[in-house]
Amino acid sequence: MTIFCHGKNSVNRRSKATFAVSEHSTRGATMPPEVTPIVVALVLASVVQIVAEVLLQYTGFFRSTALNGAVVAAMMVIASAVALFAKLDLVGFLAVYAAVYAAGAIGLMIAALYGPIRAAAHTD
Repeated sequence: MTIFCHGKNSVNRRSKATFAVSEHSTRGATMPPEVTPIVVALVLASVVQIVAEVLLQYTGFFRSTALNGAVVAAMMVIASAVALFAKLDLVGFLAVYAAVYAAGAIGLMIAALYGPIRAAAHTD
């Protein structure tokens, strides 16, 4: 009985969500094909960022993490302003965002290499 009720509720939720997304359209929301490589780049940069950030946090290199976060936040504001003044479309804005995000991930990776990884290599 519980499975039947749960199944019935999930079907109702799905139809409401479809109605909300595509009230006047039969296709629903679509993603431009140009966004696919940007999403792939964001996912790859996210993996690098998560690994480097966790390594820095668990080894006590908080200053490096905080500095990188502040720099990335400032870069995001500047990149958003540039995208606004350049009148970029959504795909252009996402490309600029992905570039700044990837630069932040590379910064964290460099901080991890020069921080805990280098310190571990020099311990006797």
